[in-house]
Amino acid sequence: MLDKKVKVKGIRDLGARNYLLTLSTPEQARLVRPGQFIMLKCVEDADDNPLLRRPFTIFNIHRQARSGKPAGLELLVKDVGAGTHRLVQVRPGQMLNCLGPQGRGFQISADMRNRTEFACLIAGGVGIAPLYLLAQSLMAQNVKPVLFYGGANVEDLVLRECFERLQMNVFYTTEDGSFGERGLITQPAAEFLKIHARKNVRIYACGPWA
Repeated sequence: MLDKKVKVKGIRDLGARNYLLTLSTPEQARLVRPGQFIMLKCVEDADDNPLLRRPFTIFNIHRQARSGKPAGLELLVKDVGAGTHRLVQVRPGQMLNCLGPQGRGFQISADMRNRTEFACLIAGGVGIAPLYLLAQSLMAQNVKPVLFYGGANVEDLVLRECFERLQMNVFYTTEDGSFGERGLITQPAAEFLKIHARKNVRIYACGPWA
């Protein structure tokens, strides 16, 4: 775990108050495991409000275009409070205090290659944040990740294209029926588990309690 002052590389508006924030911090990026998080100061001035840092799950490791070496962190940020509202207003070049990576992360072992056939990744809204790195790590162990991603509407299903580029199986639901099946994501997940009841399946979930 490192405490660094890191540079904002970019921030992208994903719609519906969701943003993808990229920080330049290769030293911290090299230490990241799927499911870990960082504690980030939401403003450049350490003495400015809000004083306390906020936790953000690491969505992805930003890599150098040519070498592929870790260059920084990508964070999914939703503008829902005073701290995140200040954070989404940062601009490239600004410096922020960043502590991490922290947390135990997901447990992924080499023996899963021979014992686990499917891994169900179940997410609601911004609960998608820790699952992209996890999906890549599972595929490296020859485990097939299957994504179940639900939200209130299509605008909640941010960054789904990242998982589609991995060419993994994906299931979408929205409560208003604007994308995928109408209903809750637990419904197709339960159907999948019923169909594959005799197979060795592992479940990873992140999102609302429901």
